[in-house]
Amino acid sequence: GPYVWTTYTAQRGDDTVEVRIAAEDGERARPERTIDIVVVTDSATFEGSGSETSTIVVSLE
Repeated sequence: GPYVWTTYTAQRGDDTVEVRIAAEDGERARPERTIDIVVVTDSATFEGSGSETSTIVVSLE
């Protein structure tokens, strides 16, 4: 059946991680949805969320 396969990329800055779509495949239309991001480091866990079609910025502070 129809599907959408999504690959994400994350870029770390000084005090943020930016997550965005890197590639997608499939013939299914992408639904508008919110995704949750969890960044785990040696010292803490940080969370962020946002629209899947936008860049999501997670603060590491």
